[in-house]
Amino acid sequence: MEFGHVSTTDQVDFRLPPTHSQTVRVLAAHGRPAYHLQPQVYIGCPTWSNKAWKGTYYPAGITEKDYLHWYSQQFNAIELNTTFYQVPPLLLVQRWQEQVGPDFVFCPKLPQKITREWHLPFAKTLSLQFYEALLSLQEHLGLSFLQLPYGFGPSELDSLINYLQALPQEW
Repeated sequence: MEFGHVSTTDQVDFRLPPTHSQTVRVLAAHGRPAYHLQPQVYIGCPTWSNKAWKGTYYPAGITEKDYLHWYSQQFNAIELNTTFYQVPPLLLVQRWQEQVGPDFVFCPKLPQKITREWHLPFAKTLSLQFYEALLSLQEHLGLSFLQLPYGFGPSELDSLINYLQALPQEW
């Protein structure tokens, strides 16, 4: 048998295991509602604009402006990797939102200028721009995440905690 390969999925149990009792207790202690105990699975890629997919995954005649719409018909999430490099303009974010169905979510990565240098004063301004742009995704906004720099270690943990605690609660 090749690792991870099964000839048929008839006997595979795809259910998630029950939530551990300690997890239930921790979430309850922090006032988390019960829906946090009912996981939702989102599947996606880090990009929708891979030109190599044209003619294989995407139809041969599709234009780049239609990639996201086509992608969203097959997946229900995207790792919004582009936000790592720059904060997208509000109009662009609104165009993305218009191209996807109601159950699709964008999971933006915090810009590297924030995650690399959050102790600097401009991180606050850039954070405001980032969150204002991405909050416009409304119900299409999934979880945000950050990619810590290679050399991040315990000595930088206080800076990260201070940055996160300074964020407005609605973020």
